Amino acid sequence: MQLNQKYLFFLLSLLFISGCSTVPDYTPVPEHLVDKVEPMGIPEIRAWGDVNDYVIGTYGETVLARQDAAGLLLNEDGSFKEANMLTLSGGGENGAFGAGILKAWSDSGSRPEFLAVTGISTGAIISVFAFLGTDYDDQLTSFYTSTDAKDLYVKKGFLAAITSLSLFDTSQFESKVRDTINPELLSRTAEAYEQGRILLIGTTNLDVQRMAIWDMGYIASLETPEAEKLFEDIVLASASIPGMFPAVPVNVEYEGEQYQEIHVDGGVVRQVFLLPDEISITPELLTYPERDRNLFVIRNGEFKASYKQTELKLLSITGRSISTLLKYQGRGDVMRLYNKAHEANMNFNMAYIDDDFEREDLSSDSFEKEYMQALFDYGYTKFQLGNLWKAKPPGIDSKELKFLKISEKP
Repeated sequence: MQLNQKYLFFLLSLLFISGCSTVPDYTPVPEHLVDKVEPMGIPEIRAWGDVNDYVIGTYGETVLARQDAAGLLLNEDGSFKEANMLTLSGGGENGAFGAGILKAWSDSGSRPEFLAVTGISTGAIISVFAFLGTDYDDQLTSFYTSTDAKDLYVKKGFLAAITSLSLFDTSQFESKVRDTINPELLSRTAEAYEQGRILLIGTTNLDVQRMAIWDMGYIASLETPEAEKLFEDIVLASASIPGMFPAVPVNVEYEGEQYQEIHVDGGVVRQVFLLPDEISITPELLTYPERDRNLFVIRNGEFKASYKQTELKLLSITGRSISTLLKYQGRGDVMRLYNKAHEANMNFNMAYIDDDFEREDLSSDSFEKEYMQALFDYGYTKFQLGNLWKAKPPGIDSKELKFLKISEKP
């Protein structure tokens, strides 16, 4: 999630006059049915991000069996192949950083086939391309280096904005996403799912203030027009910054009755994720605990505190406060991943936009092409130089690790 300061005035104004807005007809889910309704009537499509009853045992066995059948589990000598997982954070136009990393990784010839990929917000868009491999590098690169703001949205007039559901007309962005998610892409996603590979995307269900984690491979494998629309809707919802982009209604049902949930940017509740929060994975719970597991975290944003003069003006103070809040939410989410990685004896690798990125002469407008190209090049070059990945979040020392009961790996 990324908010531009100059639009805060409009968003704040909308809070005071939102009663004038026109609301489309929809049937919200009654509170007593929140945990009973199902998209397309299928419970396995998604899980809540704050529960511990996510099916790991049977589901994990099925995934491993599929990996084995596809040759993704064992080497020819019978040893285990590494399990590489990638998680991509939100960050709006800063997704160009992650796109640059993936392109450099491909060009190096060392990019692995990820067994699991997760994405939030702009990371949800990247995750689909990253999951499908290097064949989709050109599309990913084009999206983050050849796309300008005018190719994605048009700012509405003030009166139009206060009587609708968003500040922007995002029909161009929606068309771009729906055109990209074509039958071939879905077929390849379904094929990867049948091989035991996992693609998860997070959205925020506003009605219940919870994250929903969607099994995109399973959705793709259903091979129906309804499944294709749901796949598209989830990507759109995860990238829909509230107020700036419209919320996405998701159809659900219970005992033949139809309802709609309202979903927005997954970054509202999490900047980055791997599994539901309450799930702890210790080596004892893992099948084949001796298998090497590598977790790669791409934080499409800054991680460290940074200096910037704040003007004594409402928008400047509000904008700086929100960006600081999002930064520290992201830090907490990365620390959560770091803890889970150590619980499962995974090798942790993190990349983020460091203070060596030179942005002084670049426009701060959202989705400005020159800025995104510079950030793409920065991610690409950092990977090439070999100083991209960090084994632990910056600012975490041995004393803090001891306090968190985490053993520092040699």
